[in-house]
Amino acid sequence: MENNFSGKKTISIIIFIVLNIYSFPKNPQEDSLKDNEEYLLQIKYDTSSVSNLLNKANDLFYENPELAKKYTQKAIYVSDSLKYQQGMAKAYFLQGQILYNSYQYKQAANHLIKALQFYENKDTSTKLLNLYHFISTSYYLINFYNKALLYSEKGYDISKALNKPNEQISFLITNSICHDAFGEYTKALEELYTAVDLAERNNIRNRKAEVFLSIGMIYDRQNDHDKAIRTYNEALDVFTELGDSTGISSANNNLGTTFSSQGKYEKAFLYFFEALQIDIELGDNYGIAIEYNNIGDTYREISNFGLAKEYYSKSLELSRELNENDLISTLYYNLALVYDEQNKFEESLDYALKSLEIARHINNAENILDALELSSRIYSNIGEFRLAYNYSNEYHDIYDSLLNKTKAREIIDLQARYENKQKEQKIQKLIEKGKYQQTIKKYLSIIILIGVLLFILLIILFYIQQSSAKKIRKQKDYFDTLLKHSQDFIAVLDKDAHILYLSPSYEQKFGRTVNERMFQSAYEYIHPDDISVLESNINEIQNSKQSIAFEFRIKDASENWVSMAAHGMNLLNNKNINGIIINFWDITKRKEYEDELEKTNETKNKLFSIIGHDLRGLVGAGKSVIDYILEEKDGITKDEIFELLIPTQKSNESLVLLLDNLLTWAKSQLETISYLPKNYRLLPLINENIKIFQRVAEEKSISFNIKGDTDVKAYFDKEQVNFIIRNLMQNAIKYSYKNSDISIELKSINGFIQCGVLDKGTGMEKERQLSLFQNSFPVSMPGTNSEKGSGLGLMLCKDFIKNNNGNIWVESTSGEGSSFYFTLPVKPTSHAV
Repeated sequence: MENNFSGKKTISIIIFIVLNIYSFPKNPQEDSLKDNEEYLLQIKYDTSSVSNLLNKANDLFYENPELAKKYTQKAIYVSDSLKYQQGMAKAYFLQGQILYNSYQYKQAANHLIKALQFYENKDTSTKLLNLYHFISTSYYLINFYNKALLYSEKGYDISKALNKPNEQISFLITNSICHDAFGEYTKALEELYTAVDLAERNNIRNRKAEVFLSIGMIYDRQNDHDKAIRTYNEALDVFTELGDSTGISSANNNLGTTFSSQGKYEKAFLYFFEALQIDIELGDNYGIAIEYNNIGDTYREISNFGLAKEYYSKSLELSRELNENDLISTLYYNLALVYDEQNKFEESLDYALKSLEIARHINNAENILDALELSSRIYSNIGEFRLAYNYSNEYHDIYDSLLNKTKAREIIDLQARYENKQKEQKIQKLIEKGKYQQTIKKYLSIIILIGVLLFILLIILFYIQQSSAKKIRKQKDYFDTLLKHSQDFIAVLDKDAHILYLSPSYEQKFGRTVNERMFQSAYEYIHPDDISVLESNINEIQNSKQSIAFEFRIKDASENWVSMAAHGMNLLNNKNINGIIINFWDITKRKEYEDELEKTNETKNKLFSIIGHDLRGLVGAGKSVIDYILEEKDGITKDEIFELLIPTQKSNESLVLLLDNLLTWAKSQLETISYLPKNYRLLPLINENIKIFQRVAEEKSISFNIKGDTDVKAYFDKEQVNFIIRNLMQNAIKYSYKNSDISIELKSINGFIQCGVLDKGTGMEKERQLSLFQNSFPVSMPGTNSEKGSGLGLMLCKDFIKNNNGNIWVESTSGEGSSFYFTLPVKPTSHAV
């Protein structure tokens, strides 16, 4: 229920295809006759009237299904009165379709079977196949899988005898769905691969793709995700070639669900949003609702609760418009999960109870169980243990058990009253005869009867006691197991903060047994800086009737500090608890993320400060030159303008490089830079960048030398590695002295390609070398011609090398030059990002 609508959407497509082959009546015309109750009362009893009734019902099929049903019911009644079998069959058939379209699948199946009884004896193969499709699908939708399979197999046999491959494929898909419901995955796959072979032999490519969707669903349920992805992609390829937008949307949706179940959320988003865009273009509101739900599920999986709620709400709005109660119940449950994971128990409980109400209304057993379980857990979290217990009891079907026992007691009581009546009649007869011995027997019988009744009563009492004890043990085991495997922890303290109870999951988390902590101080193992705060919080809880939230750190058995969030409530006056109940959970990861985010923000602030300074300097220099030229336009020569523009040109080149690096950095922060690795030679990239920097190098009389194995290939993303080479060559020129050379070396080392950019420039001290690739944001030094930089390029080089599974370092001697090296793998390895 949580985030898997892949199967449901695919089944919807299969049913849609079946109904396209054997469709519902056409939409009503705008100029159709006005139908009313008076017309039904005045109808004549003849065969032409039956035809008129069915035609009018057909016209009202979509516009007013309730009135359409009245017309078909009247047609059935008139046909029955006339013994008009064909009219009855047509009326039952149309009534079945109306009920089917109104989601009344059981009644639909009953009417369609009555129609089938007539058409089975007639040479109407198309009608027969149509009926078998509707009946099998109706039974499947109400979980009557045996009956669904029975009618589907009959339909397959007929379509095979008539050599109708399209219909055979539809029945094979229905057969596989039924086998899948039984857990007979091998049989289900056999049916589907038979359908694939049939589609290939008859060149029905769209049906082949639809079958692949069903195969992928079965592989997904077997957790064979690789095979599922392969078959979904095969379906997607065929749908794409055929231009089938609905099929493309379904394949993308199912791929997204599979990747989400694998934890590959970035890929899941790509496929879900692709499916969503297609559904929007098609105007498929149900498809849009499904995609919104699946996107919300994925955001919830990555704890982005804000976006999860946004997409669930969009899906809920559409589902209400479509009156899709099954999906509405699911969405309420999903929203309840979001609020539950945020510890917003009041909102979570509200949505859980809404989900339960709708699930009960539509009799969706799975949703009922999910909503009951979540409601019980929420009531437990907020201290409403009685309600939690009640909902848990309902979950375990206690009411059915009590009902069965009540019936058993009624039977015993009825038997006792019957036997007692017989005895009384016998006693009365003996009294009338006046026989003393019979009177003695009467009293003996009464005594025996009383003894039997007492014995039966004792048995009943013993059974009730044993049954109650069993239920209590079962309930205790249930809650013990729940607490043992819970990621939350519960402690009960006395007024002096001594531990009275600890949930079993404490041992697994902190490595200390519950027994050794019982009746010990709760402040033991608390971080020294947090003890006074915790004491203050516990005192506040004792003086308050409200739940108090707080945080603290506690040491585990491995001497590690674990950050915890907690809620405390005063139940000292509760005779069942008689203590302070503390519910606490691990937030160490969250704290680490917060610290990391704070460091990242500091780095970005520093970066923006430096870049802002450099941008103002570069833009300001250009502006000053332009302002001067404009002011002196009448008194300045062309040569003087040219002389002023030369340094401005260099400033603009620096500005372009700075903006290019800034744009690349922004893309990397937004994670929009793609990673598309292939096997490439490095030499073409090196030559391309030498051409780019040729003029800049010539201004300083710097030459380039390429050494080593120039034919080497590596596995990398071309755009990212091109950026690295460009930045290293730019830095080499920047820090090189005039009349020097820059060497670029290539060599193969242990499955990696090593590339070095060596200059004979200013070099750097050891301390700067060590910090260059360790700091999150290195500070740039001016070049030999006072060239400026932001330090952004090296930071991106470090990220891109990591992205391509390589390494980067520097070797340098102050005053003699620097050598920057990086490595790239020769063959594909697991992606580092």
